[in-house]
Amino acid sequence: DLRAEPAAIRRRALERWLAVGGMRARLSARAVSELLAALEAGTPSRFSAGREGFLVFDGAVLRWEASKRSGEFWSGEMCFPRGSALFFPGGGVLRMAIVEPTEEMKTAVRAGKSDPRREAFLDSDALGSSGLVVRPWRPGDRYRPLGAPGGRKLQDVFTDRRVDPAERRRLPVVCMGDGSIVWCPGLPPADSVKLGDLTKRVAHLTYGGGRATLKTDRP
Repeated sequence: DLRAEPAAIRRRALERWLAVGGMRARLSARAVSELLAALEAGTPSRFSAGREGFLVFDGAVLRWEASKRSGEFWSGEMCFPRGSALFFPGGGVLRMAIVEPTEEMKTAVRAGKSDPRREAFLDSDALGSSGLVVRPWRPGDRYRPLGAPGGRKLQDVFTDRRVDPAERRRLPVVCMGDGSIVWCPGLPPADSVKLGDLTKRVAHLTYGGGRATLKTDRP
């Protein structure tokens, strides 16, 4: 809980989250101070972040809310901590839970019984320690899908999977800290983070209907 940390650490954590999400440049230093005060006090607040939308705090969750002029799509990058959830403008919620694998789980995943449109099972330790980042699809993005002999463009995999061109701009692309893509809803996960016999922890990612948030761990 960041509320137990010194004020300087709380501010740095907030500014880092805003910067990764592409929102820091849209807020003045005074606005950041007022936002931090609202988070600490649990005061519901709404802050303008330029023409594209607002930062809205409901007393427990800080989220990005797109303005009507910004359309259904989103931009920028967002931190995706383990065990957290992200809500996107225009619909879609991405969640991550860290669980211990069972033999039944491994068998089902290997048999292709999970639905890549809605979930992915990744080796948590293979994801590295620098944390995950979520961003929109970019033309030229490449990764190696599960079981593929080599890398492929996301655009080609989208086409193979018959993902609607407009929907591609709404889907979150999940990356490791070095930029390596590990999953995008509708596509197979990356081969580099597949479950193995020695997998000790699984990052279970799920995607469904919903909107970019930062949870403050308030009761």
